[in-house]
Amino acid sequence: MNTTIQMGWGHSTSLYLFLKSNLAAKGGLLLGKNAFILTDIDVDRGKLFSPTNGSRLFDAAVIGFSEYVTKAEYLAFERFVATGGLLVILSATTFLAQVAYYPDASKVALIGGNTWYFNGYSAWKGPLGMWNRDNTNWVGSNYGLFYASEKYSISGAIANTSNPYGWELYSLFGSRLFTDYTPHEENLVTNSSDKIIALWNLKGYNATVAVYEHDFGKGRVIHFGVFGTDILMNDNEMQFFLLSVLGLLQVNARIIRDGCTESVFAWPSVPPGSKVNATSSYLLYRGVLYQMDKVGPQLFETNIDICPTKGSSFNIFIFASNIMSGFSTLPVSI
Repeated sequence: MNTTIQMGWGHSTSLYLFLKSNLAAKGGLLLGKNAFILTDIDVDRGKLFSPTNGSRLFDAAVIGFSEYVTKAEYLAFERFVATGGLLVILSATTFLAQVAYYPDASKVALIGGNTWYFNGYSAWKGPLGMWNRDNTNWVGSNYGLFYASEKYSISGAIANTSNPYGWELYSLFGSRLFTDYTPHEENLVTNSSDKIIALWNLKGYNATVAVYEHDFGKGRVIHFGVFGTDILMNDNEMQFFLLSVLGLLQVNARIIRDGCTESVFAWPSVPPGSKVNATSSYLLYRGVLYQMDKVGPQLFETNIDICPTKGSSFNIFIFASNIMSGFSTLPVSI
């Protein structure tokens, strides 16, 4: 109920190890240059935002296992997304309980959650989740399954190819993804507007556990649904996906139209200092996939006949081997 602050990574150690890995650096995630580590205390004190004008200091934030947060920390993450940030949540059971932080004593104490309330002197029965309704609104899911009590199993996940991220994963790894996951704790999808990227193949329990994206305000949340920090360092597909959703490989595109023919050009931009080399590019239009020709060191082209039917947009993907990929949605020139 009341404990001294421990500085460390706990269940999120694998996230720290991945940030320091050669793969992350090769994919353009460079600690101290375009990636920085903040603690719970930093977020509680408002360091996601500028102290002068309150604007976001980062484009994306990645969190591992954050079951216990202060109210200020919780609201900071919500504001981060609402103002246009991307929040990637690697593990389930995030934002379950509320704690208070006492800097002078270097302690945290439970306020409520995990079936208890605590006032500093006595405890009594309380809710499992302190922010369930709010989580549904802006996160898109809530903690719902514990392997030891529910006795379920998970045999990987199935890619949703109608989602651009799902198509990216399917194109490299096939329809079956993340096959080495052993159940731990999982979130259940609780918002009907969640965009499913992949459905975890749950056996022994009827529920929806998914890798999904959820739009909120000007930003969005991408949630892995399961305890992703358990497998991050041993699952190439999860590493690929994390690098992809962070948007390190940006896809630029241009259309030149001649009658019914659209000449589509695409090229990547990558973080300075990274070793990303674009290897292939594809264009997805009205359910048909076109491999783009490589016409330069980092330039791709293809021609599409848009007549007589006209679609609303192209999805253009650029891959850098099996390290990462990016995609861009480009309106069709009419």
